[in-house]
Amino acid sequence: MGICYCVLVIYNKNIKDSISYKMLQRQIPVIVCDNSTIFEDNEQMVKKDQNVYLSMNGNHGLSRAYNCALDWIFKQGINTDDYIVLFDDDTEIPNDFFTKMENVISQKHPDILLPIVKDEMGILSPCRIQNGKVSRLADIDNCSYEEITAINTGMTIRLSLFKDYRYDENFFLDYIDHHFLKDMKKKDVSIEIVDTLIQQQLSIWTDDSQKALDRLVLFKKDIFQFYKDDKKTAHYILWKRKIRYMLKYKKISILWKC
Repeated sequence: MGICYCVLVIYNKNIKDSISYKMLQRQIPVIVCDNSTIFEDNEQMVKKDQNVYLSMNGNHGLSRAYNCALDWIFKQGINTDDYIVLFDDDTEIPNDFFTKMENVISQKHPDILLPIVKDEMGILSPCRIQNGKVSRLADIDNCSYEEITAINTGMTIRLSLFKDYRYDENFFLDYIDHHFLKDMKKKDVSIEIVDTLIQQQLSIWTDDSQKALDRLVLFKKDIFQFYKDDKKTAHYILWKRKIRYMLKYKKISILWKC
């Protein structure tokens, strides 16, 4: 029982430029799901490192990439008491991450393990989902099981949870993690917060306003999927994001272009 694979999804990036990949390949087998739409010589390099390369043949979203990795894993007949861990391609992984995760696995055998993720604004994950809305926590100890949620970065998951479950491919990029944990809590799975700290940079910002708008279009689709039964909340969250983008890029047109 332990962590058998890390699943790493990349998009239009050479694998040698991935901070996460450089750190992971020295510690654990990596499954690289390549969502790239431009040619990179990733397959040759990943296989040379004796890791697993899965081409997605274009960008079909994060959920489908995760599911592709899970399908491959289950075809290998791997022990479902083992775990996988999810990472972004640009995450700096702390030196104690795997040691602390493996220690908790061996002692408590939880279904899901969550690291502490911080950005420049404070604790990013774990976070709280309350009355359907996701918000930050000032204190990770002050959150009930019903309220806890988290982002994908560093999430470590027992494979047995995927025997009869796959990620919802109606989600392309955002809220995949929150939807997954929402589903898992319905099954009363055990969740453990592990005191290993990951520093994360906010990925919603870019100096290119057109790329930001493209990102906002994807966010809109996912937010309305997550809140499909609560359109009022979806509109509220979308408009908050639009206003932040408008203020950053000084373009009022953002308000009606998405």
